[in-house]
Amino acid sequence: MEGPIVFKPKRYPTNLLPQEHWDKRVCYVRGNCEKFLNKVHDIQVYDDDVWVVTLPKCGTTWMQELVWLVMNDYDFETAKNTNLEVRSPFMEFNYMITTDLEKCLEPIENLKHPRLIKSHLALPLLPSQIWNKKAKVNLAILNVCQHHKGKNT
Repeated sequence: MEGPIVFKPKRYPTNLLPQEHWDKRVCYVRGNCEKFLNKVHDIQVYDDDVWVVTLPKCGTTWMQELVWLVMNDYDFETAKNTNLEVRSPFMEFNYMITTDLEKCLEPIENLKHPRLIKSHLALPLLPSQIWNKKAKVNLAILNVCQHHKGKNT
C-alpha cells in the first residue's frame, strides 16, 4: 500500500468558511485513492438525501441506525431483518476492500429514495453537489483530538 499523499479537493464548500481559509487546506489521503475521490466529487446528490458524516469511532453506527428509523417511521421489523450496510451504505467501504472504481459507488447509486449515506470523509472531500442541494448532513463529532484512543487504560 502506498503512503499518504497530499490531495487538494477540486472545490471547497465556500459557504462554510471564506475562500482564503480553504485555499491553505489540504487533505492527506492514501496514495491510490485520488481517482476514487474524484469520482465521489462528481456523484449525483438528491434533495432528499440524508448523510451521516463523522470521524471514525464517534457513534456513527448509532446515529445511522437512529436516523434510518426516523426516516422509515420506526420500522423496527425491517431494521432487525435487513443489514444496516444494505439500508444505509458506507460510501468508502467498497473501494477500501475492492478498489474497483467502476462498481465502488453502486450500493449508493442503487439505493431507494430517500437515501441515507454514511461517510468518514472530510467535508471538502464529500460530493460537490451536497452544498448546492437540499440534502441533510448529520455531522457527529465526539472528541476531535482522538489522543486517548491508543492509550492502555
